[in-house]
Amino acid sequence: MMLGKFLNKTFPKDDCMEWTGALYKSGYAQFWHEGKKQRGHRVVYRLKNGPIAEGLVIRHSCDNRKCINPKHLLIGTQKENMQDAKERRRFRNQKKTECKHGHAFSSQNTSYDKKGKRVCKTCARLYMRKRNGYNGFRKSKTDSSQFPGVSFEARQNKWSARIKIDGKLKRLGMFKTEIEAINKIKEKK
Repeated sequence: MMLGKFLNKTFPKDDCMEWTGALYKSGYAQFWHEGKKQRGHRVVYRLKNGPIAEGLVIRHSCDNRKCINPKHLLIGTQKENMQDAKERRRFRNQKKTECKHGHAFSSQNTSYDKKGKRVCKTCARLYMRKRNGYNGFRKSKTDSSQFPGVSFEARQNKWSARIKIDGKLKRLGMFKTEIEAINKIKEKK
């Protein structure tokens, strides 16, 4: 099939040539070519420039998925495509200014996980407090007693008693009060 015949099924919009035929659910032009359904921008690129090497993608310089203008189609890697998307703020979640709980994605309230995903610091802090059993009275997950071997375990909301016997740390149990935990350690000494 000739490129001209393919481009006849387009509608000019700004500098783009939008495909007016069938579309994939993702919004890319869908075209029946060489006995199978193919993405229109890939077909146009091949017809204009030749085969696409394995592992490479065709990127839109115009960010318009319906566009099949050969001048707007660039070859590159998926990594380059994702970098373009990030730089041009094409990712749906990138456009959000608040987390799902309404906290602002500001520079002070935003961090990034290992995969580069934005994380609301306020939500992360609240999640950790809830997970660790923070009840508003304790300053941290583990508050130590003045007595060695006794500490408060916020998750269980109890006092833990531990003692070293023959160089090994042995857990003596969980207690409702600090005094009970201290008495257990004194009993074992």
